[in-house]
Amino acid sequence: MKKSLLHRSLAGLLIVLLLLPSTALGTSLSTEAEADTPLSITLTNAPPAVTAQAAIVMDQATGDILFARNVDQMRAPASTTKIMTAYIIYEEIAAGNLTHDTMITISQAASNLSRNDTRFLAAGSQHSVETLLRLIMLPSNNGACVAMADHISGSEAAFVARMNATAQRLGMDARYENAHGQWANQKSARAIAVLVRDFIARFPDILRITNMSVFYFGGVRTQNTNWRILANPEFDGFKTGTTPAAGFCLASTGFRGDRRVVVVTMASASFYARVTDSERLLNWGLAELERREQMAVDLTVSVSANVDAVRRHSNFTVTAQLSNFGSGNFLLPGGAWTVNGQTVSTFGQFTPANQRNLTLTHWIPAYSSLNELDIGIFINLPNGTRRYGSLTLPVSGLPPAQFRDIHGHWAYRDIGRAVEQNLFSGVGDGLFAPNGNMTRAMFVTVLGRVARQLGIDASPRGQAPFQDVAAGTWYSNYVTWAWEQGIVQGVSPDLFGTNNSITRQEVATLFFRFMQHYGISRPGTASIHFPDIDEISDWAVEALMEAVRIGLITGYADGRLAPRDTATRAQVAVMFLRFLDSPDYDSFPDYNNSAENEPPAEYPPANSDVPDEEWDPGPP
Repeated sequence: MKKSLLHRSLAGLLIVLLLLPSTALGTSLSTEAEADTPLSITLTNAPPAVTAQAAIVMDQATGDILFARNVDQMRAPASTTKIMTAYIIYEEIAAGNLTHDTMITISQAASNLSRNDTRFLAAGSQHSVETLLRLIMLPSNNGACVAMADHISGSEAAFVARMNATAQRLGMDARYENAHGQWANQKSARAIAVLVRDFIARFPDILRITNMSVFYFGGVRTQNTNWRILANPEFDGFKTGTTPAAGFCLASTGFRGDRRVVVVTMASASFYARVTDSERLLNWGLAELERREQMAVDLTVSVSANVDAVRRHSNFTVTAQLSNFGSGNFLLPGGAWTVNGQTVSTFGQFTPANQRNLTLTHWIPAYSSLNELDIGIFINLPNGTRRYGSLTLPVSGLPPAQFRDIHGHWAYRDIGRAVEQNLFSGVGDGLFAPNGNMTRAMFVTVLGRVARQLGIDASPRGQAPFQDVAAGTWYSNYVTWAWEQGIVQGVSPDLFGTNNSITRQEVATLFFRFMQHYGISRPGTASIHFPDIDEISDWAVEALMEAVRIGLITGYADGRLAPRDTATRAQVAVMFLRFLDSPDYDSFPDYNNSAENEPPAEYPPANSDVPDEEWDPGPP
């Protein structure tokens, strides 16, 4: 028997070599190999010539299609129909409704259909599920299909309904009208490949059956119709199909190492062409996976960012650039981005040829105490390993956590952003004093810093004539600049009122002058209705109404505008951030020199998370 098998194996290999065109061989066969060394065929990258009218090569691991010809064309599948019948049998076994040893009684309908099969099934006889599975998948017995259909669903018609439902669930383009495929059914090559791939993944035991060259039924040797494919030890199934309407069809699968492909050929030119078509595509598909995996192994990843340092609560973008991947025409399973070892974003399978740059847009909260970010990316390779890239970015500025009096405050996040953008600093001793009064010196200093963010030169030309504005103090330059530009005046000819508190309507007035002086405008449609509107001083009405209209100032939770209340440091911080966060920020005339001030998309609307009893929707 071993000698006979050897003869058949050699004959099958000879047929393949004779039928293969010379262009399918990348190297000649070695004549110096040891006698027991398997012959090796190195395939070129170009797909081989095949006669099949429809064909597909699918990567078992990923479902990636390596080769396609008319893959969605509906065709008669012949006995490849039986793959679905066997699939449902395995589902019943998995559900506990059957075992391989369950005995099935052959119905008269099944017996009648088997009269044309190579092995007759007598009505009333009983056979195990294992035996019927072998009859279905190896000699392609039609009666065995009907017998299993009757047992599982009560009738072949009911079983066919389940076949169609299963096909729909798997996303197959298929239409079944019987359980055996002798007539009427329609499927695409892609649909058959999808089914075979799922069959192997869910029920790998099927390969034990499809890999049998022969088995004995009733003491008679029964041959697998697919035996010629099995002459190659790398090929272990799957199912043939032949009818006048379908022509010569074959679903097959093969492996090399841990790689496996599924091949479907439909309507090949002849019985033998069906074999050579499938062998060529199996060999090519496995070689192609090996080639693509080697390209993936050589792949390198370099990571860069659009910033030198990360600012708290500001978007930054990191890019991973892929290189050294040849043509890139292979599928990578996906991967993930990490920040300080924690996964922050994942991505699915992709092809390097179509996506050589991967990006991550990220941000850290304003209250974060991190001093640097270790940003990493890993990309899963087809061989189960990973390719890594990384970048370390410092975090700029001091975290607002340095201030022990802002945690739990309604403006906590905005205070953090204002400090980070160097608009504000603390008052000393680790305090920010969010509810502390805003003084005139403080306000003009922050206004000057905002002006610089807009690209405005806020440098003084001389020295303000106020006795309480001494040269060299932290506020003197900005007070002088604002006075020179006509934005502020003193509380008297010789006093600025440096430490005087500033009211909400005064804040609005000074900021309105600043916008007018530099030609800054902003659209807005906020409604103006407050019960205390009559409390606004005449000189502040226009400015305060404009601040309300464009959304810089709203009102307190009780509906009051409180124009004469003293403005707090937190209120002014929020007001300036609203101004800088304006969607019209980029349209300010000639003064915008930084796009980094835009908040991340995740940032919540102003005061959206502030309880009513704490909500001071200032800024004033």
